[in-house]
Amino acid sequence: IIDIEHNGPTKILEYDNPECLILRGKEKFEPNWQCIILQSEINAGKELRYCTFTPQREDRIIAWSDGITQSGLGSKEYPLGWELKRAQDFALLVVKNEHKVSARKLSTKLVNMAYVNDNYHPKDDISAATVYFREPRKLLITTGPPFDKENDAKLVNEFKNFKGKKVICGATTGDIISRELNVEIEDSFEFTDPDLPPISHMKGADLVTEGILTLGKATEILSKHTENSTL
Repeated sequence: IIDIEHNGPTKILEYDNPECLILRGKEKFEPNWQCIILQSEINAGKELRYCTFTPQREDRIIAWSDGITQSGLGSKEYPLGWELKRAQDFALLVVKNEHKVSARKLSTKLVNMAYVNDNYHPKDDISAATVYFREPRKLLITTGPPFDKENDAKLVNEFKNFKGKKVICGATTGDIISRELNVEIEDSFEFTDPDLPPISHMKGADLVTEGILTLGKATEILSKHTENSTL
């Protein structure tokens, strides 16, 4: 059980599962774990572990089933299975090589590696889940001029104060923002796609493009996107 408060401590409780891995940046992090030895007749002697810690930005929690840690069991390479230490080292290596790797991608890499260890014939459930404490990635697409010209300044103010990636789509919209912020648009001959007009550059914007054709192309790409494709 992983219980995450919005702006407070995170609590983890483990019972009869491989130890989860907590990363602080690119290093393993060990909170203060507490143990309870169960006394009930059915579960006598079994251990319940729990901890509480305050997560920091770029922390990760990786939980997995024993299908991960025991993958490859009985094989020539891993007669005793992949084991917890190797799974942890693999996860650490992925994060060190790709510091901003997404939670989904990291979990997928772990599952795929266990699948390979089992020679593509898993003998048990193979599951991995990752929690990634990161800065939210926000994107603002500004397109189309306001219906009333007196709202130009309001549009530009929202654009200027947005915290995240900012994209301008459309020549008219770009001209309004350029005028209100007194910043020039620099045209270029950079064709990122042969079907689209070239991109432009403007201080304060991460991308400046033509409008309707570019938005139509983006819609087409997104409509064909699947979990197995890469944007």
